[in-house]
Amino acid sequence: MRRASSMFALLFAAFACFAQPEKPLLLRNPSVSGTQIVFSYAGDLWIVNRQGGMPHASHQLTDERFNGGGDIADYIVDYLRRPLLSYWTMREGDDIRTPIEGIFGPKVMITNEMAGSGGEAMPWLFRKAGIGTLVGKRTRGGLVGHYTNPQDLIDGGFTGTPNLAFYTPESKWEIENHGVDPDVDVELDPAQWRQGHDTQLEKAVQVVLEQLQKNPPPVRKHPGYPNCYVSTSVVARSK
Repeated sequence: MRRASSMFALLFAAFACFAQPEKPLLLRNPSVSGTQIVFSYAGDLWIVNRQGGMPHASHQLTDERFNGGGDIADYIVDYLRRPLLSYWTMREGDDIRTPIEGIFGPKVMITNEMAGSGGEAMPWLFRKAGIGTLVGKRTRGGLVGHYTNPQDLIDGGFTGTPNLAFYTPESKWEIENHGVDPDVDVELDPAQWRQGHDTQLEKAVQVVLEQLQKNPPPVRKHPGYPNCYVSTSVVARSK
C-alpha cells in the first residue's frame, strides 16, 4: 500500500489528468454551494456557506477518488458513523449535542477506478458500516499490502513483495483483483469536466439531496423545564 498525501478528501480533490477550473467548481454552482454540505481536503473540514460562519451541516459528501492508499483509515469510518446520543441545554447560548462533532444526515462517498489499496478499503468499510451510498466507478482491485521492499532497481524503479491480503469476517476474499463496486455507476466525462462539470460529483450531490428529502436528520425538540419549586406543605403531606 503506497503512502498517499491524503486518506480523507471530501470534495475538491485534485485531479492530475484534468485542467483545473479557475474557481472551485462547487462555489461556482449556486445549487450546490447554497446547501450545507461538508467539504474537506487533507483532513480539514469546512462548510460552503455564502454568509460565512460555520453552521451545522446536515449531510456529507466524501470524495475519495484518486486515493492511492497508504493506510486503513478505519478511524474515518468511526467518525462518519457517530450516532446522535444527547443534547445539553445551556444557561447561555444555544444547546449543544453529544457528540459535538457529528453529521447525522445522509452521507455519500464518491470513488473511481484510480482509487486503490487503502483507497479501496475506505469505500468497503463505508459500505460495511452501513454509512451511505457509493457513487462513481469500481475501484482498481489492488488492495494488497507490503512491509518489506527488496533492493531498489538500477533504473530507479523498485519492487514490492505482498505481505498482506484482505478477507472478511465471513471468510471471503474480497477487493483484490476486483475492487469495490459503486451503488450508482457514473463515468467522469472529460469533455464535461472541461466545460466545468464533474459528472460524478453532480450525481453524488443529486443522490445526497434526494436522500435528505426522504430521511432528514433529527430535529432537536427541547422539553419544557421542570417545576422544581414545590411548597413545603405539599412535601409534608406526601410523607
